[in-house]
Amino acid sequence: MKKSWIVAIVILTLLVCAGAAALLLRGGAPEFTGSRVKNPDAYELTITRMNGTDSHTLTLQQGNRLQVHFVTTAGEMALEIRDPAGSAIYSGDGKACTDFTLDIAQDGDYTIAVTAKQGGGSLKARVLPGEDKQNETGMLENWTNARHHLWRRKHACLAVCARHGRQQDGS
Repeated sequence: MKKSWIVAIVILTLLVCAGAAALLLRGGAPEFTGSRVKNPDAYELTITRMNGTDSHTLTLQQGNRLQVHFVTTAGEMALEIRDPAGSAIYSGDGKACTDFTLDIAQDGDYTIAVTAKQGGGSLKARVLPGEDKQNETGMLENWTNARHHLWRRKHACLAVCARHGRQQDGS
């Protein structure tokens, strides 16, 4: 009788360990529950649960504006927007800075990537048309304005994040 109890306890222990391992491994596997829309002028995610990375590339023109709403409601999420050269022009966690607009300084493909670990929340990024540029002087002026706007936006987000005790990279 003692042997059957020992065997039962060993089997139960193995089942509990296997269940715990399955839960731990599932937490790191790529997973997406929710909805996503990827269009030439928009990228939208409504995330119930996400692990891993989802991305979309938008072809933008100088003078376009990229209007972004990104909020994290569960777990950890990060948004990164990269310019055609691959440099990050925005990165954040969707907690301190949730709504912003980026002025696009150069033509090309911009990559928007959301990475999550047990994440939940939403992303809405849409392209707003810019003004038509007539000459080189206007383009130079708009490039300067766009860089200044990004600098102001970065420092405003960093100030908000600093007040809330969060670290956010806006470079």
